[in-house]
Amino acid sequence: MILKLLLKIRHNIWIIPSIYSVISIILALIVIYIDSTIDVKRDSLIMNLLFTEVDLARTILVSIAPSLLTMTTFTFSIIMVVLTTYSSQYSPRTLPTFMTDRITMRILAFFMGSFIYSVITLLFMKRSISEPYVVSATICILLAIVCLAFFAFFIHHVGTFIQVSKLVERLTNEGLEVLDDLSKMEKQKRMRIEDLHFLIHITMVSLLHQKHMDILN
Repeated sequence: MILKLLLKIRHNIWIIPSIYSVISIILALIVIYIDSTIDVKRDSLIMNLLFTEVDLARTILVSIAPSLLTMTTFTFSIIMVVLTTYSSQYSPRTLPTFMTDRITMRILAFFMGSFIYSVITLLFMKRSISEPYVVSATICILLAIVCLAFFAFFIHHVGTFIQVSKLVERLTNEGLEVLDDLSKMEKQKRMRIEDLHFLIHITMVSLLHQKHMDILN
């Protein structure tokens, strides 16, 4: 029952994006708490680089948030095109191979999480904030840079993923994994049957011994 539930969760494409979205919300709340309560003194070069003014941070977030949404939409469009190509040129049975690909789902989830973080931090970016300097914009810039790197890697990944040789290799590996799992399950089943036979044998011997003792008494 638990194994079936884990397999069902694994094949749901919304699990990884949901996890990344929750993590981004937690990160945004932590950053908002830091920006609102912690007194920051820009007395070093690192502090000057990490913390920005509220107006500048708001401008950065307003610029990055739509860009992340556009990148997420474009990535989702690429996924739809690949799914259409798979179903038309190969076979509809190959669709789960791409839909459950961890790299694809994690990249899309990271884009979604970055957009959620930028929107939430922008929502709480007010002029009445207690501290004149905030770190939320710097973190958003870092997330945007990572998103660009992931986007370039995603393009390369899609280009290699749809190759016929790669598809045959993945299907072969998946088939071997299924056979290996079935072999392990069959082995465990045999071990359980042997244990059951041994338990029955011990029980019968014990009953016979008890009956023999009763006769002697």
